Amino acid sequence: MNWYAMIRGEQRGPMSRADLIAHLDRRDLQLDDLVWKPGLANWVPARTVEGLLSPPPVQHGASAATVAPPGRDERLGASWPAPSGAAPFPSTSGAPPAPRLTLGQILFGFKGRLRRLAFFGYGLLVYVVAPVLVLLAVPLMGTGGNSGIVLGVLLIIGVVIAGAWAGLALVVKRLHDIGLSGYHAIWVYGLMLVCGALGYGGVGAAVVSTLIQLGVMLWLLFAPGESTDNAYGPPPA
Repeated sequence: MNWYAMIRGEQRGPMSRADLIAHLDRRDLQLDDLVWKPGLANWVPARTVEGLLSPPPVQHGASAATVAPPGRDERLGASWPAPSGAAPFPSTSGAPPAPRLTLGQILFGFKGRLRRLAFFGYGLLVYVVAPVLVLLAVPLMGTGGNSGIVLGVLLIIGVVIAGAWAGLALVVKRLHDIGLSGYHAIWVYGLMLVCGALGYGGVGAAVVSTLIQLGVMLWLLFAPGESTDNAYGPPPA
């Protein structure tokens, strides 16, 4: 019971080798999905784990033969080298390291966790790049005739949708790191929208609504994440 696997974007485990093979047989686990067990320096694709796709050798005297049940894929991947400078994990115990999220998963995915500094950095990236792209679309609308207007409008719509999606994805993963469900983003965004509307009610209302919005953002930015595994995965690497 020492295997862990990323199945459909969620960490599962610990499980036995037989359970892992059963997931492969049911196609819940794909050959390119990540797996880990104590002794591996990092998560690796299932196809690269020697002996995982076929049972271990059966010894007959001084010789060894590999026997695979009918119909099982016998392709064995080469041993996966540890990243340069990576410290090996204990061979008998230990928790799996957090799988590293790709840029696409960070900006547009809703699985996993995000630490405070990463939340700030990627949030800054989104809210700097998006306005720049919108500003680039404005000259296009004024110089390209009807086609330029159409392209400019489509670019602005695409940037707004992508920026909103990325902002929501970042908030959800920050909530996960705090230990809260991503559904808490509903009241976060709802409160921000209500405060934005109240800001038009006069100077006093604008000041109060701005302070509330600032408080919510500071909470997301500075609330400490959980230092251990929670329902949304291990602590980010």
